Amino acid sequence: MENSLSRDVQMQFMRSSQLEAAIGKFPVVYVPFGLIEWHGRHLPLGNDALKAHAMLVKCAEQFGGVVYPPLWLHNGFNQKHLVPIYTELFQRLKNTGFRVIIGVSGHNVQGQIDMINRALEPVIADGKVAGIGVWEITLSRSEESDTDHAAKWETSNMMFFYPDCVDMSELGDEEIILDMRAPWGIGGLDPGRGWQA
Repeated sequence: MENSLSRDVQMQFMRSSQLEAAIGKFPVVYVPFGLIEWHGRHLPLGNDALKAHAMLVKCAEQFGGVVYPPLWLHNGFNQKHLVPIYTELFQRLKNTGFRVIIGVSGHNVQGQIDMINRALEPVIADGKVAGIGVWEITLSRSEESDTDHAAKWETSNMMFFYPDCVDMSELGDEEIILDMRAPWGIGGLDPGRGWQA
């Protein structure tokens, strides 16, 4: 699989005529969610949204649809204010002509999916559009892969999609402590010996 990300399916790079044509062919929009948080010393802080975005670009390249730019505000923010903002975004996507809205979170916690689905509820209520929130691991899990935090799988994803954003030397030569707390922020299989691009 080629790891370069096509601009042809990314909304922020499209002109209006390209967006209209894409919607006419396959009216699906993929909306990647994540957050800014510690991901070990070796991965970028925006890891979760970046990996979801990259996977969705690959999905759209293969099946069709349009990928919205990554969204960084997450379920840790006040839901009273955030959910209506995402509802308005989804409504605008519906008004643009999309008939399927797929919110995909690279931050694999239930609260994130609940937030996406709550924001979708009023938009899909009339049955004119379908929508669902899912974890990015739903798209990539196999017998050989799983979810983790800054460990083998997230490191592998970032090495594949954004190798210039990963610096394994930041982990140093000392034994890696698999601990979600700072200074490590790693949960899962050892990223130093288990990753592969």
